[in-house]
Amino acid sequence: MQRLCIFLYKNASDRIRTRALLCHAYHHALHDRFHQARDLFLMSHLQETINLTDTNTKILYNRAMVQLGLSAFRHGLTRETQNALLEVFTSGKIKELLAQGIVQSRFGEKDPEQEKLERQRQYPFHMHINYDLLEAVYYTSAMIQETAYMASESYEPRRRPISKPFRRLMEIHRMQLFTAPPENTREHVAQATKALLQGDWRKCQQYIFAIKIWDLLPNKAKIFEMLARKIQEEGLRVYMLSYGNLYENVSLERLATLFELSPSAVQSVLSRMIYNEELHAALDPIAGVVVLQRTDPSRLRALAMQYAEKVRT
Repeated sequence: MQRLCIFLYKNASDRIRTRALLCHAYHHALHDRFHQARDLFLMSHLQETINLTDTNTKILYNRAMVQLGLSAFRHGLTRETQNALLEVFTSGKIKELLAQGIVQSRFGEKDPEQEKLERQRQYPFHMHINYDLLEAVYYTSAMIQETAYMASESYEPRRRPISKPFRRLMEIHRMQLFTAPPENTREHVAQATKALLQGDWRKCQQYIFAIKIWDLLPNKAKIFEMLARKIQEEGLRVYMLSYGNLYENVSLERLATLFELSPSAVQSVLSRMIYNEELHAALDPIAGVVVLQRTDPSRLRALAMQYAEKVRT
């Protein structure tokens, strides 16, 4: 593959070189060489000119980006997974963008010639990227990235969401009067997010691991180990953002026991939160505690305190 692509880079036209680069990146991502595939995209600056190419090249670009996102997930890089899959999922036309299906228009019939061209561009079934697996990877990564931000909305309500499709999923879940046991991928992720926001990271793991589509991933045990660690760390972040202002200091050993993490991992997570200004605190490694700094209460808490004071008097 390397030899053939280098030959095309040197001798082919611009369009063929672009398609060769996309196939090269797809090949790297498919074989878990995420960093090589990412470097090809970064060095080519293809993201800036892809809209000027033909439709078939755009489809190949979408498929390469999706495969890059899957490769990032297998490496435990949830932020890179979000970056790779966000554009495809935000569009709401995943099957069309990957040439794996035709969605009928709601507002009118398509031109017969246009529909014929779309059908000719469809990939055969054996080349399809599994949609359910994509959905599980995207929403699980979004849960890991977004849950702490959702927990801190009382402090920073203007924070821009990372994943709008994930936020819409959670809004729909909140509006349901009755919640049945989860049956599909989205329901499993929504229930897992709800459990994580309530501090129950073990139940969150159970919901995520119960998604059956993970069987399609190679090294399933290794990926489950990665997800378990990510959920534990995210549970720690949610806990500190939700309840940190109730403490003056918290023992690192206590947090390590509560979330079944090593003290060094707890210290690493808290240091990252302090550096990113998510948590107003200071680490005291000698005493083995994190010292919380008092911050101004949110508007809701200030009103609640005023109400409690009036009731008391």
